[in-house]
Amino acid sequence: MLSIDRHTDSDVADSVYDALSNRHRRATLRFLGDRRQPATVSALVDALVESDRDALDQSTEAREHLRIALTHSHLPKLADAGLVEWDRERGLVSRSSQIEERTVTVPFPAVDCVPKRTE
Repeated sequence: MLSIDRHTDSDVADSVYDALSNRHRRATLRFLGDRRQPATVSALVDALVESDRDALDQSTEAREHLRIALTHSHLPKLADAGLVEWDRERGLVSRSSQIEERTVTVPFPAVDCVPKRTE
């Protein structure tokens, strides 16, 4: 489970929360969670499609669209947040060795800190 330490720099916290805001990125981390060896992007695409059959089209075109989204958006964002290590040249992705440093608890803001909505 991912969370962030109170003492973590807010830019790091923001990048981790931003990275986790997408279901494909969260599914990528779940897929990589127990793997000891890096996975290919193709294996990742197959796993994401298999895990979300209801939402993802099974066609070759849809798989290619997901592969492009992973390589141009999702994997770079996860790598920038320090959550995955991605070898672009070899097409391999694995859990980052930094992930443990980024995983401690972040408190939610107190209710009275949230501005009240005025109409």
